Amino acid sequence: MARTIWIKNVVHPTNFPYICNEDGCTSSPEKMTIYNQCADEPITIPGKIQNFGYLLGLDQALTIQFYSKNILDLFQMDKIELHAPLMDYEEMYNIIRKSGVFIKSVADDDRYQSQVSILEIHGQLCCFTIKKEDHLYYLEFEPCEHISYAKELEYIDFGSYSKIKNEDQIWETLAHNVSDYIGYDRVMVYQFLEDGSGMVIAEKIKPGIESYLHLHYPEDDIPKQARALYLTNTRRIFCDTEAANVDVVSSIENLDLSCTELRAMSPVHGQYLRNAGVRSSFSTSIVIDGVLWGLVTCQNIEARPIDLRNRLLAEIVTMWASKAFSNIQAQELVDFSIGIDQKVSELKNRLSQSDLLTHGIIQNFSNFCALAHADGIAMVINHDIHTWGEVPEKPTIAAIIEHYQQRDFEVKKVYFHQAFAKNHPEIMNGDQSLAGLAIAKINTENQKYIIWFRKEYIETIQWAGNPEKEYHQIIKNGHEEMEVSPRKSFKIFVEESKGKSRYWNDRDRISITKLLTVIFEISYDHYTKIRKLNNELVALNEELDSFSYTISHDLGTPLTVMKLNLQMLERKLLNGNTEENTNKVSNVLQQIDNMESLMRDVLSLSRAKSMDLGLQHINMYPLIERICNESKVVYGKENTKIEIGECVDVIADQTLAYQVFLNIISNAVKYSSKADAPLIIISSSEDDQFATYRISDNGIGIPETEKSQMFKIFKRMDNAKTFYGNGVGLNIVYRIMERLGGNVDYHSHTDGPGVTFVVQFKK
Repeated sequence: MARTIWIKNVVHPTNFPYICNEDGCTSSPEKMTIYNQCADEPITIPGKIQNFGYLLGLDQALTIQFYSKNILDLFQMDKIELHAPLMDYEEMYNIIRKSGVFIKSVADDDRYQSQVSILEIHGQLCCFTIKKEDHLYYLEFEPCEHISYAKELEYIDFGSYSKIKNEDQIWETLAHNVSDYIGYDRVMVYQFLEDGSGMVIAEKIKPGIESYLHLHYPEDDIPKQARALYLTNTRRIFCDTEAANVDVVSSIENLDLSCTELRAMSPVHGQYLRNAGVRSSFSTSIVIDGVLWGLVTCQNIEARPIDLRNRLLAEIVTMWASKAFSNIQAQELVDFSIGIDQKVSELKNRLSQSDLLTHGIIQNFSNFCALAHADGIAMVINHDIHTWGEVPEKPTIAAIIEHYQQRDFEVKKVYFHQAFAKNHPEIMNGDQSLAGLAIAKINTENQKYIIWFRKEYIETIQWAGNPEKEYHQIIKNGHEEMEVSPRKSFKIFVEESKGKSRYWNDRDRISITKLLTVIFEISYDHYTKIRKLNNELVALNEELDSFSYTISHDLGTPLTVMKLNLQMLERKLLNGNTEENTNKVSNVLQQIDNMESLMRDVLSLSRAKSMDLGLQHINMYPLIERICNESKVVYGKENTKIEIGECVDVIADQTLAYQVFLNIISNAVKYSSKADAPLIIISSSEDDQFATYRISDNGIGIPETEKSQMFKIFKRMDNAKTFYGNGVGLNIVYRIMERLGGNVDYHSHTDGPGVTFVVQFKK
């Protein structure tokens, strides 16, 4: 009978295709409004077992915690008491002991236990299994079925699988071998596909049985909790879908029967099998590298039990086939990796030869595309978009980037999407021609992304029946509910799948990962080289600073001695009234003064870069007034006029602030000294961020063509060569303001001669 489920916001059920989006594999939005009864059905706690066997449960003290009602018939007993010691039932205890399975020997072992032996119970041969889980022992008894096609384990050539080098042949061989051991009408090898659905890739059927080879099955045919069980219990049998189940009497609420082979089947699954015309079903898991890769699924039209020993043979041979397949896959992956490594290495060499990595990537877009089996590629750097191949319009690419910038996007992580265009029609403007993409963020600061695009791949799929489930809206207990039942027809249903690209498989992911690794490696190499050069530059600067100090100090003493002696000689020559000699000595003294000035400036430059900062509030008016007076005496004329306006306080190192204003104000006085009426105006203002000073003069000005050179060391303008100077002062100002976190700039006057320097100190 169909089960009922409750939903909110009922949506008329049409077709609910499976969608794999960037948030993981989920159902479509319409389907999410319906409580998925298959995925949430409590199949591990049915409270019943199938009637082909018997169940007894013990705790570690060997007291009885649960049992199936039919076990009374097996041991010809009237009753069993829960919590009673097993030893109280002497006959049952002795029969179990004869199996050679010593329960106490595993009492302290928390690992999953499964041991099988043959017991004779009142003339009936039974396969006896004991399993341990969560400190409980599950004892199962099954009558042995003497089947003529049973094979003994020692006659199976398991090594033959290792000789097979073709994947398809492995599964065809497995289907035939399992058919020999099980004897069912239909044996199918069923592979789980990337989108969660499945497909029959090999089969062995008896004459007159319809073939299901290459047919697809929807994901919900084997819901998630069932798949999880197939990883822990790798074989499962339903002997008779029409048979009544047997109740389990238990002292444990919601007893978990997931580890038992006898666990009753889901009513929904039972109905599904009956709709398919199946009375018996057996499955064993294909596990590859710890992942449920597929199933060997066997079906029989008539009810037919399978001896446990034959089921074990089917399970073991499936494990051997899985191992052989895994080995082939591993070897193919190794061969692929070797090939892709060689191609990526060649690409890395080409990229390394480019001065800029970005240019190298753009020049090799075709290789980046081919290695990822993509149809187009785009690289986005801030707002610049570079493309190659089949890609959307640039505004659409920008919209894709904006979409991902709103997400928690991890650098070095790639997001793969098979149906991006279908899931986000508002971004792709409804165009599904480029359905899939892979996107990677390769730089945080520059907002640099690479996107690979894939075209839509229209695929014709043959389903084993219409995958759409039937939903019926009903009212029950005042609630809107949906009644759902398994599909009744398994007639081939053809569907054309649209809106998806080809799946990004493991090889595509490996290729893109290796491409990104190359980018990060080259970026790191560039970073390492730059860091090395920076370290060398720092060391060179330190040497230059040391050299500047040494030169200033060591040359200072001889220059002083030379100057004193020349001054004495000058006085003697003056007394002798020899004008020519006096002029020569005066010229030498002037050059010594120039050398001393240059040394002081070089030393100031060194200190501007290296001295420790002592930040403080500085009352600027007295400092500026003193500098103005000194500059006027040294460089000014009698009619030089200096206007000092309001002087706002600044936060700076006082010595460095003095250097800044000394250089700018003295330059203003000096370079305006040849004007008819030299005028220097000093003003200031402040806002929330800066205290700003402006020093204006009406001197010779600075040509606009020289602006880019103005703050470079030893750079003097052509119109300033008639004035004394060495081209160090403004470089000192620039370095000091850089250290203080402020700014210095200037603009030439357009309405007359002169220039205005603007100095900004951070508040």
